[in-house]
Amino acid sequence: MQRLRVGRDQVEKTDKALSVELNDKSMRRAVTAVNAAEPGTIAVVIQGRLEGDSILEPGIVAQAKTPKPAATEAA
Repeated sequence: MQRLRVGRDQVEKTDKALSVELNDKSMRRAVTAVNAAEPGTIAVVIQGRLEGDSILEPGIVAQAKTPKPAATEAA
């Protein structure tokens, strides 16, 4: 497992872990979406206020990534 240190303008690897308490219903929805998706086609985002080693007022969402449109050649 990689741990990331998150700042306003940067993300770096670190040994620091963040803790978060998520709403059960939101967590179940995210897990269901991840289990239903193909690998590499879903993004999971946790957001909230970072305070010390905790994320306060957190939210979690799992969202399917939209495929990039194929480049069309000029005729």
